Amino acid sequence: MKTDDYFDDLAVFGLGFFHPGGIARTRRFVEASSWIDSSILNVGCGLGTSSKFLQQSGAHVVGIDSSLFMLEGAAQSGIKRTQLIHGRVEDIGFCASSFDGILVEGVLGFVTNPAAVVSRLWSFLKPGGLMG
Repeated sequence: MKTDDYFDDLAVFGLGFFHPGGIARTRRFVEASSWIDSSILNVGCGLGTSSKFLQQSGAHVVGIDSSLFMLEGAAQSGIKRTQLIHGRVEDIGFCASSFDGILVEGVLGFVTNPAAVVSRLWSFLKPGGLMG
């Protein structure tokens, strides 16, 4: 696999069993609540494995990833391109209380100020929402 970017290279390294948390973490997130007709933000969505699992659980998912390489893989796996956003978690902007849940996968170790990012993500949650 050829990539043109350091983060793409890291994303490739994170495929398969190297993926932090993996689908088991997503399953625990799904089991924490009923997500039928809920809106979920999947931060660091990668190839869309967790997004697809959440969709199968009845959620409406928006995925964001800084890697175009991974987003292309997510689109090829069946995630609609309109549900995928290319960008860094530090730069995304949504209205307050936009999501019922936020799943953050393997990105906080790569941001300069993780506490600020988590605080910002919390603002995107509806009251009573979950972040995992």
